Amino acid sequence: MKKITLVIFAAFLAINCSNDDVIPPSNLNVSLSKTSLVEKQNEMNYDLWNEDSKIIGDLKVYDDNEYVYISCQTNSKFQITEIGLYLGLYENLPDFETNFNKSSLTYHENVKQESTRVFHKIKKNQLKTDDNGCVFIATHFKIRNTETNQLESAYSVSNHFPRQTTWTNFLYCIR
Repeated sequence: MKKITLVIFAAFLAINCSNDDVIPPSNLNVSLSKTSLVEKQNEMNYDLWNEDSKIIGDLKVYDDNEYVYISCQTNSKFQITEIGLYLGLYENLPDFETNFNKSSLTYHENVKQESTRVFHKIKKNQLKTDDNGCVFIATHFKIRNTETNQLESAYSVSNHFPRQTTWTNFLYCIR
């Protein structure tokens, strides 16, 4: 008798716990679908440094099946006013420290409304990768220090090398 009761209870539990027939409450606005969610692959995090080599934020790079995503967040006292991104082969890598040339960038934008956060997505099929599917990424941001109202430059630095490095580019391999 105990075995039959256990089998019936397990079947009842399986039927009632099935999520196939879950109906959200009518007052809940469900607007997300599986296709609108980004499945992050290969997420990498980098420090964002200002001209004084102080960490003022972070940069995240990840990809899904169609896009490479770049998300930048500064500390609250810095507002991003201009964005320069390069994603491509090493031989075309711009040198931001000696010559900030906008024509060598993959993406450039003057930010209309200054913000502490920016987000960009770039189609994978528009990127020139090496034989391993990797690109070099370099960033250049113009930021406003809200305490001094001065404009400064900022760039991402690989935190996968020792801290004293000043490499302003890094390798990102797309999956």
